[in-house]
Amino acid sequence: MKYTLTKPQYVRPPNLSKGEAEVVYMCLESDGMKPKTFDELMVEAKRRKLNAHFKRHDSTTLEESLKYWLALFKREGWVRITDD
Repeated sequence: MKYTLTKPQYVRPPNLSKGEAEVVYMCLESDGMKPKTFDELMVEAKRRKLNAHFKRHDSTTLEESLKYWLALFKREGWVRITDD
């Protein structure tokens, strides 16, 4: 399973907040927006220090945060999942 953006590069959701959402979206935009597996997105999220944006350090994990934002972006039509 791979995640890919549905909009052209640098076209972002109008309500994209600074913090976790922005970092996850930047992970999806990186590498010319090539489709990425969840594991590739985890590596990118760690590199971009996604956990620095958590409200409390014990409030969530990188994996939970990434799953949450990917599901939200998919529901809003900004991300699609492919099998390639």
